[in-house]
Amino acid sequence: MGDERNLLFLFNPTTKTLLKIPLADNFEMKDLNNIVFDCNGNEYMLMVLKSPSDWNGHFHSIFYSPKEQIWKDGHNINLGERGILFENSIYQNDVVYMISEWGHPFGWPYIVAYNIKKGVSKFLKIPITARKSL
Repeated sequence: MGDERNLLFLFNPTTKTLLKIPLADNFEMKDLNNIVFDCNGNEYMLMVLKSPSDWNGHFHSIFYSPKEQIWKDGHNINLGERGILFENSIYQNDVVYMISEWGHPFGWPYIVAYNIKKGVSKFLKIPITARKSL
C-alpha cells in the first residue's frame, strides 16, 4: 500500500470513497495547518499555504491539480497581521476568500480575497451589518 505517512486523505462520507493525495516534497508538518479546501460537486480545490521563512514574510500558495495528480506552485500572499481562520475559507470564481481572527478590542476582522489565476490578493472590510452581530 506504500508509505501512508506522506499522504493526505480526502473522505467523501456520502459515497464512502477515500482519495489519497501525495504530499509535496517541500511540505513541513506546520504547513498542513494552513489548508484551504472547497468542494463543488465532483470538483474540488485544495491549496496549502506554506508558512513564511522569516517573521515578516508572506505565505506561499501551492495547489493540488486533481487532473494531473501533482502539486503546482502558486504565488506569495499577504495575509495581513492577524491569524487566518483557514477552515472558514470559501472558493468562488477563481478567488479564495479567507477571514482573519478578530482583533477585539483593537480592530475588526478582515477578509483576504486571493485571486488564484492572477496571483494577487486584496483586503476587504467586513460589512457594517455583519460587524453588528460580532
